[in-house]
Amino acid sequence: MILLLATTPDAVLGVDTALLIILAVGFAILAHTVFQLRRQVASLTGKPGTPSPPAKPPLPGPVALTSRVHAAIAAAIFASLGPGHRVVSISNAPDLMWSREGRRQVFLSHRLR
Repeated sequence: MILLLATTPDAVLGVDTALLIILAVGFAILAHTVFQLRRQVASLTGKPGTPSPPAKPPLPGPVALTSRVHAAIAAAIFASLGPGHRVVSISNAPDLMWSREGRRQVFLSHRLR
């Protein structure tokens, strides 16, 4: 490009032509950079166009309260609290209880003005 601009005084490029050449070179560099980035992203994420696997497996449903579950809970209580404590009852709690309690505590911690 330097040779084109400085060959002879009669063949000097105009400002419009020089800016058009600079713009075309810049666009080519930008297109090449975007192509390289897309190729790197595709290599990191797998083949382009294939659906990605789900991020997390679905959560398991509620656990059935079998005698093994009762024994595991009793053993955990014995290990953490020691002898002299017993399990009075075990039942499945509704799923929304913990979220409701947490929300209630958040609301109670705010001051009303």
